[in-house]
Amino acid sequence: MGCTPRAGKLRQHRAIGLEIDTSKCIGCGKCKEVCAFHLPDIIEGKAHITSKVCMRCPVCIFACPTQAISYTDKANLCKALASAAYGVLSTFKPQKVSYISFAKDLAEGCDCLPNPGPDVFKDVGIFASNSPVSVDAAFLNAVDYGVLNKASEVDCMLQVQEAIALGIAGNIAPKIETIN
Repeated sequence: MGCTPRAGKLRQHRAIGLEIDTSKCIGCGKCKEVCAFHLPDIIEGKAHITSKVCMRCPVCIFACPTQAISYTDKANLCKALASAAYGVLSTFKPQKVSYISFAKDLAEGCDCLPNPGPDVFKDVGIFASNSPVSVDAAFLNAVDYGVLNKASEVDCMLQVQEAIALGIAGNIAPKIETIN
């Protein structure tokens, strides 16, 4: 999500859906209490997402005592992240960018949130390459990314596959370096 404006980050987050099962919702408003935007709306005793500013963070999901709120189409976020990276990279001349990723204190949730949750990986290392796809793939191959898959309920390698499909890797021969 780096190098994209706030509106772009919101579009990326909103690539996934948020669904409220009104048969489970008791209208308690706990979801609205924890939301920074005071969403969702409680209409006729049930929660409803009507606002276009909902960024699909999980705070309402975690706060719901009846598990009435859930994500849908989670794989769309992986695709949106790759697409945003493609958009940013298309502004640079080919082969004029190098990539460094510091894999340190990685939480289960998105770091856009003020509290993204507990760390699942502490200090994995530093990954560098002339290919962003290689950096991401090297990180995922260096850890048990099944932990991330389980937390997000999506195969994290999907983002790498989408980036390749968009041509982000281009014809750069991946040179992967890991510094621990």
